[in-house]
Amino acid sequence: MVNYANITSAPGRLAYRLSTPRNRVATHIDPAFSTVLFCHPPWLDHYFFYPQLDDPTFYNEYNLVAIDMPGHGMSLLKEPMEGEMTWERIAGLYYEVLQALKIERIHLVGGDMGSLAPMRLALAHPEIVESLTMIGPPTPVETDLVMMGFTEWFQANLDLIDTLNNILFEFATGQWTNQILRDVRDEWTDMAKARMLRGEYLAHFQVFLPLLTTRMELPTKDEMGTVNYPILIIENVMTQGDGSERDPANNIWLDLTRELNSNRAKQGESRLATRHALVGEVMTKWASTARWTSITNPCLVNPLITEIIKNKSSSSAFDKNETPMGRCMPREPDLPRNTGDLLEVLHETSTTSQAEPKSWADFVNSVQVGGCEVQTEVSIMVEVAK
Repeated sequence: MVNYANITSAPGRLAYRLSTPRNRVATHIDPAFSTVLFCHPPWLDHYFFYPQLDDPTFYNEYNLVAIDMPGHGMSLLKEPMEGEMTWERIAGLYYEVLQALKIERIHLVGGDMGSLAPMRLALAHPEIVESLTMIGPPTPVETDLVMMGFTEWFQANLDLIDTLNNILFEFATGQWTNQILRDVRDEWTDMAKARMLRGEYLAHFQVFLPLLTTRMELPTKDEMGTVNYPILIIENVMTQGDGSERDPANNIWLDLTRELNSNRAKQGESRLATRHALVGEVMTKWASTARWTSITNPCLVNPLITEIIKNKSSSSAFDKNETPMGRCMPREPDLPRNTGDLLEVLHETSTTSQAEPKSWADFVNSVQVGGCEVQTEVSIMVEVAK
């Protein structure tokens, strides 16, 4: 069942999934249990977290809320939203939904670029936060080719949606043949096609594109001073032959946790922040590890999330701060995705994709021979404690 939040900023337009320990398809939280909010990355929707939402470790113990961003999933938009779209604005929308659901305290979990929404929510409203977990948050070194695919190469063409989604999944999961991931990928592809055929794609595009291009805004020193909740950052890293991290100069999240803990130590208080590294053993063809570990490696990620939620502390929960990533082990979804009547338009049209299967290598080759050209500028400010 699809629920829609009754909030002032987007009345009846924000869809969310809610389960409680007594009802996996619920409309209201159960106040007897703690609540967890899952925040997905742009382009996708709440189903990004199906391996957590379908895990009895979570749904038997907590209220689980997962909201679709505007224009994503079942948060359908007929017309573009007015005003600038930023991570702060998305965080504000999430906060309104939490208020509408009468949620007073919350554990926040975000994945990939979607980690920036709960981070902004936690910084704006620390009084409601019980913990913050960021899984694979973005780093300064984001490949320009990903941005290129969305901003320059993509066109309003159903064949190119197939190709773009294939490239995105291969890049983010490192998998091309896993049938579970292929099925999940194809569902997202169908939803993107349906949104285009229904004339809703422009509104969707005008939400996720600004979020991609303004994704790196770290907390200021003043903002970090408001942090009074445990933070867990689960980050994918690659090691070199000597065991050291491949690119330590870009460990902004590790530096952030160290600064937070240093400030706490100066005040005579225990540490709040932990960075747990998932160390990649097998590199993908573009020299990185799988980015969407909440999907590819839930057996590793889920225990880490539940540990910080249960203990409400990162001080004693993690004696060991790294784990070998190992092989991809996605889980089958328990519950089918609810798409309402969104996909009916696909059955009403005779258009079928005739595009030949393409890969990341095909896309890179098209760029190298002048297929597209893009300039991206990412501004990053990091304050270092003196």
